[in-house]
Amino acid sequence: MKANYALASIYVAQTLLRIKNKNKDRLTYGMNQRKAMAAQLAAGITPTGPRAVFLDDVSSDIIHLMAAAAEDYNEENPMDVISANDMLDAIATCRAKLLAGIKRSHAEGVEDEDPTPQ
Repeated sequence: MKANYALASIYVAQTLLRIKNKNKDRLTYGMNQRKAMAAQLAAGITPTGPRAVFLDDVSSDIIHLMAAAAEDYNEENPMDVISANDMLDAIATCRAKLLAGIKRSHAEGVEDEDPTPQ
């Protein structure tokens, strides 16, 4: 499960730069969709549409990946166990790495939307 985090960070920055350069109109559309979803959630409405399905699917994939990793860890470390709080810490760590990649891409000239959730 261990990955080369430096390479992953570089990949995130390069990917964000490539996306920004090729998809400015689509990024603007996506940013507007994100804002609309945030407004729906704030109003107690469950968002629908392709972006909502994507987020639901990806979040499910992430949960399954974390559960499998936790099972591996628990087998390899019989005196320890991964908890739901550990999984939340993993998500927070992932978010921090994504934000670092965004910051790095900004330093390379990419200006994207504010990544902070509404």
